[in-house]
Amino acid sequence: IDSAYSTFGLPAVNVYRMYFDWLNTVRGGINVNGVFRKASLTLIEDFSDETLVVEATRHLIDDLGIKLLFGPYSSSFTDKMMTVVDATDALVVAPHAASSSVYSNHDRVVGPASSTDTMLAPVFNDLQNRPDKPETVAYVREENPSNAFNTIL
Repeated sequence: IDSAYSTFGLPAVNVYRMYFDWLNTVRGGINVNGVFRKASLTLIEDFSDETLVVEATRHLIDDLGIKLLFGPYSSSFTDKMMTVVDATDALVVAPHAASSSVYSNHDRVVGPASSTDTMLAPVFNDLQNRPDKPETVAYVREENPSNAFNTIL
């Protein structure tokens, strides 16, 4: 596949596949009330096309009934995805969306906001000033990202 973000998106897909393989083979799946259930990964190629991102999101939620989605590569595509998700009870994990606007403009998305305090301040200010502000907001920050991988090993 050769699209605008395929250089970065394809490694992300490989990580998802490795994670689900590990989850199902090593952990036995997802523990739901004491019963382990195998998890499946459904991937849809968007060819770095915003229209396809929206169509794929609708298909995943409306046709397949999937309520937990991984966001596409890039903040702009995640933002497009969220135009569909916002009207549903689905949730998006967006590890490839770094723009603070993705998080401040949408309620049903989690991911790595920028590690700089100047980028996060507007997000938290926006959340605090919303009439429907959340009761709890979590933020996890790795001070030295190069140590994160070594810690896992």
